[in-house]
Amino acid sequence: MRFSMLSPADTLSLAGAWQLTAGSIRTEMPLPGTLDTAGLGAPEPPQAGRLTRRHTYAGPARWVRTVALPPAAGGRLFWEVERARQLSAEVDGAPLPALIPASLSTAAVFELTPWAGRTVALTLISDNTYPGWPAGAITYASAATDETQTNWNGILGALRVVRRPAACILAVRVYPGRDTLDVAVDVAAAPTALARAFVELASPALAAPARRLPDALVPCPAAAPGAVTTLWLRGLAVRPGAPRWDEFDPQLTTLSAALFLPGSPAPADEAETRFGLRDFRVQGGRLALNGRAIFLRGEANCCVFPRTGHPPMDKAAWAALLGRYAAYGVNCVRFHSWCPPEAAFAAADEAGMLLQPELSDWDFRHALEDPAAEAYYARELCQILWTYANHPSFVMLSLGNELGNGEAGRAAMHRLLGAARRADPTRLYASASNDSYGEKGPDAASDFFTAMANRGAMLRATSSPLIGHLNHEFPGTRRHYTQAAEAGRGGQAVFGFEVGQYEIWPDFAQLARYDGVTLPHNLAMIRRRAAQTGAGACWTAGVAASGELALLCYKEEVEAALRTPAMSGLSLLGLQDFPGQGTALVGMMDALAEPKPYAFAAPARFKAFFAPVLPLARFDRYTFAAGDAFAADLELANYGRAAVGALHWLLYDDTTGCPLYGGELAGPFAPGGLRGAGAIACRLPDDGRAHRLTLRLRAGSAANAYPLWCYPDAPAEPAPAGVRVLTRLSEQDLGWIAAGGRALLDPDAALPGSLPCAFSTDFWSVGTFPAQTGTMGLLIDPAHPALADFPTEFHANWQWWAPAQGRALPLPAGVRPIVRVLDSVTRLGSRALLWEAQVGRGRVLLSGMALHRFPDRPECAHLLHCLTRYLAAPARPAAPLAPEALRRLVAEV
Repeated sequence: MRFSMLSPADTLSLAGAWQLTAGSIRTEMPLPGTLDTAGLGAPEPPQAGRLTRRHTYAGPARWVRTVALPPAAGGRLFWEVERARQLSAEVDGAPLPALIPASLSTAAVFELTPWAGRTVALTLISDNTYPGWPAGAITYASAATDETQTNWNGILGALRVVRRPAACILAVRVYPGRDTLDVAVDVAAAPTALARAFVELASPALAAPARRLPDALVPCPAAAPGAVTTLWLRGLAVRPGAPRWDEFDPQLTTLSAALFLPGSPAPADEAETRFGLRDFRVQGGRLALNGRAIFLRGEANCCVFPRTGHPPMDKAAWAALLGRYAAYGVNCVRFHSWCPPEAAFAAADEAGMLLQPELSDWDFRHALEDPAAEAYYARELCQILWTYANHPSFVMLSLGNELGNGEAGRAAMHRLLGAARRADPTRLYASASNDSYGEKGPDAASDFFTAMANRGAMLRATSSPLIGHLNHEFPGTRRHYTQAAEAGRGGQAVFGFEVGQYEIWPDFAQLARYDGVTLPHNLAMIRRRAAQTGAGACWTAGVAASGELALLCYKEEVEAALRTPAMSGLSLLGLQDFPGQGTALVGMMDALAEPKPYAFAAPARFKAFFAPVLPLARFDRYTFAAGDAFAADLELANYGRAAVGALHWLLYDDTTGCPLYGGELAGPFAPGGLRGAGAIACRLPDDGRAHRLTLRLRAGSAANAYPLWCYPDAPAEPAPAGVRVLTRLSEQDLGWIAAGGRALLDPDAALPGSLPCAFSTDFWSVGTFPAQTGTMGLLIDPAHPALADFPTEFHANWQWWAPAQGRALPLPAGVRPIVRVLDSVTRLGSRALLWEAQVGRGRVLLSGMALHRFPDRPECAHLLHCLTRYLAAPARPAAPLAPEALRRLVAEV
């Protein structure tokens, strides 16, 4: 919303000291601000699963200030208050009804004209217990939860008295279509006073200036009854060739409005607003911006601002945050169960960032079933659509997060969706994000469907408890979600919901930067646990290893969605750590929205696959036997502005440092979809060595790369002379080892104290989803001689997928593992997939991989061969382990 143009003399700032009464607290505090930022309230006990507030307060807070109001000078005085909790106001102790009522997402406007020229006591009351509102749904939502921004109490934004003309324009709203636009002029006057008024409009976007009577005069839906009238001017022709707003070229323009009352040659008031011409709709089952299909590269913003405990209110701060997102490739931000302030929309308009706000509702059982809840959310919806109407970045809205309900609540949802479309048809609406966890499929009244699954068919690669193809299907690049995306939809666009959620060990250096209203006791507890368990000794490497694996998994998530032509994108959760819900450390950035100081978190690495244009390869698997034929289908996901020329490919042998094969597939590849390029085929090396290869793709400035491995055939003999491969440990075997034997002990059964492993890191957090393994990937010693002919990095990659399906074994004190299993931050036990010990005069490699389970997997067969060949070589120093200790470790095998 843009208020009318004012000189500085027409505005009286009320920022400064106010007298506060909040429970037993009676003191002076500055506004704008919160009790948290003022250091007021009770200290909160340390929290293990989220950040801890330095100060908390729940209840009504009253701020009083004596103000000498300016004279009205023939006009009117309005009091603007931006962003509070449940807000009310008084003048000299008497209640003051709002001209424009507030919501948790929008500002309030009160009229002070009757007191113009007088000195009065102004009172603001903000209550963060929300009496009469759906408090449970609100405080579970990101709008007010202590899991993220905190349930602060205060006033955050504009706080001022403004003098306006007697018949004044409160807002000008512009609704662009493809070739025309509609304009709504909201005037603080009764309809009878405006019966013969006319409006003059001018804009570079219009084919010609307009000067005419309104097409309709109706009550303003956002205002108190009878207080504000909306003058509608519809069907104004857009100038041919007028620039359009989009993510690549966010062109903004202006529109000025002048209100003329009958019999007056001078305008009663004038206003100017900024907007962008853009058309956003569902077209052929896909989201389309200005007629071109787009792919959402989204991020979920859960209102995580640990230093202040509340969102910033200035455009510069939002521009900086959106810039960080964009550096990782983001083009759309979903605001998880909250709506950001005006400053965020203004920054997004300039950045070309698409926004999807939500109502302050997270009720997964009884959403909108209570008529009082429906009334509250209907008001919030109306205020959001009115306040932020002119922002081209605002393209979608859902009624909340993961809402679930019965028949009465569903009917209320549909009423709200109908009201939204009548109020503003230039945006798209949905019943919820992840409506009923996707179990009911697309809602018939919604424009788009964003969910984790569609009636059980996954729309992302993993979920709790580690279901999904990433951990349950041998890896390749042919997996897609076409069936799930197309099932049961009635034309709605489909995109992925909260994709990713791969946890990473935390970087403890961030603790020193928590200098605001919250304290990272949860992270400090993890640090103490790491010191107590010994995990701290490998912490930096563990952060890097879990982060590299998370990055690998995020890449598969993105590409699987891109391989699905029926999908319009995905929304991550996320690039930024989530500080609550058991502490979900899933980001490339920490909770302070600063990139983690590790190579995996470099924005360019993520943006390399989270980009408008990306060449893709579809092939069956990442691992091959020597001399196998490799075949792939190449495609180009082109959601950029223009066609792209040829697609170039190169198969490079990283082991020898030589290119093997390459070629070019001719374009052009038009924008707006997934384009087939052609098939390639070649023969992989067969020289008796294991090879790490890279398939490199390039199309214009876009590039992609895939690792491949090929392994020599395993020897006919299972082990060299003098080496045994054991799946059980008998007393005879133990005696043979102690006497100098060498064995790979690779049992089928679960060893005592072992845990099942998974390939990926934790999903979200074990604190929220305890029914998962809790392992966090592998920390590998690539220089160990046992892996000399098994090409590997220090972290898990796709060749470790099958071995990582094994068991994490307890690691005896003093034993340095060859392959460590990183454990959940809730335990941080010392565990490994592979370690070596000297037992008596013999040597044992103890493995939790059960490699013999995968006889047809060349990587498993070759790894087994590498380990037995290592045992046959001259011994290296190894940590001693008593025979009895080995017997206890494998007592049940």
